[in-house]
Amino acid sequence: MDERDMADIEKQGEAEAHEQAQAEAEAYTVGGHPIDTKYTFTAFNNQTNKLIDDAEGFLFLAKDNAVPATLRFYYKECERLGASKEQLAGIHGLILRVEKYREMNPDLCKVPD
Repeated sequence: MDERDMADIEKQGEAEAHEQAQAEAEAYTVGGHPIDTKYTFTAFNNQTNKLIDDAEGFLFLAKDNAVPATLRFYYKECERLGASKEQLAGIHGLILRVEKYREMNPDLCKVPD
């Protein structure tokens, strides 16, 4: 077996691995296109009593150092778009809870990976 044969075998293996990963992703998502590909989750919306999953949502972790600025931007953008006072109050409360979590857990806070 020469080097070309080995390269062909490696390419075939990579293609099979890619196909398998794609099939696994499609098996658990709506239409095969999750929004969040890092986390698989199901969440319950306490306001609407509906389930949300990775086919329509995504997840940020409070420990990620980019989250506080992201939430502040989100608040400002919601305000600019005319979100309700209740929505803005909810975001403000989330910002305060994330800040408190980070104060209490500085050893867990890190650059997102």
